[in-house]
Amino acid sequence: MSFRKSLLVFAMIIASTNALAKEVTLTDSQKENIKHAVRIAKKDGNKHPDLLVGVLMQESRLGEAKKYRVAGSVEKYYGLGQVKLRAAKEILKEYPSLYSFLPNRSDFEIIKAMKNNSVFAVELASKYLIMLGINKNPAFAITA
Repeated sequence: MSFRKSLLVFAMIIASTNALAKEVTLTDSQKENIKHAVRIAKKDGNKHPDLLVGVLMQESRLGEAKKYRVAGSVEKYYGLGQVKLRAAKEILKEYPSLYSFLPNRSDFEIIKAMKNNSVFAVELASKYLIMLGINKNPAFAITA
């Protein structure tokens, strides 16, 4: 996909997310997830905290989508950011401090935390965007 097409697709995602946010009254849980996302993105040095919020809105409606905890038929996606277990393990290798959220390092515990701990899920999503290069080029958010 060309850079221009990437930007167009990215603009469409942000526009649809913005339109959805205007039409829907956010729940207290969604508002709390936005606060977590902005705080964590800024802490991580993300130059575009609003893009993390947009990705979380697109992937899970900030926790209000019916099947956001586990999605996918063959490969499973988990939590607010809809992160695969394989990607979560790569993020944990790069950011081992995130293991503090886990009683042990088993796949079961990682999946359980992605599904049930919104702060952990947002931490993963934020760091994933940084690993994808969002600070170099915001268009990389569309690959998330």
